[in-house]
Amino acid sequence: MSTHQHLDDLGMMRIESRIQIYAPPELVWSVTIGIDGWPTWSPTVRAVHGLDGNPLTNGTRFRLSQPLQRARLWQVTRLEPPVRAEWETVDAGPPFRAIHEATPEADGTLSFLGLVAKRPRGILSPAAALALRTALAVENRALRRRCLRVSGNRRLAS
Repeated sequence: MSTHQHLDDLGMMRIESRIQIYAPPELVWSVTIGIDGWPTWSPTVRAVHGLDGNPLTNGTRFRLSQPLQRARLWQVTRLEPPVRAEWETVDAGPPFRAIHEATPEADGTLSFLGLVAKRPRGILSPAAALALRTALAVENRALRRRCLRVSGNRRLAS
């Protein structure tokens, strides 16, 4: 697993986490877009309330409550099943874009989670950036555990 942060070409802060999941991409995709289930398996999510019904489509909005943060309103901006999903905050708080990718590999799926602060430099304090890096890593490990449990694969389930 790798987790890091960097500035992209536009000076936007990007925080990224990658992890190998020994499960098919379609399974990783279904767990990723099954937002109603997030609170049951991810310690980084307290509650999710869909505002536009299921399934997720471009334009779907949902309110996401996470530990140590106020609830945020997110809107799906890009879906490329079963590989990529993106959503952006659409409320008055700091603007973020979340990226979820499930890339097929010979022995399963590479899960990529990314968070982009949509304002140039300075939007995140070092402490906030560290907290977000940690949260993405925790979320990716939880996604792997969930997918392996659903698939019945015990390989690296922790």
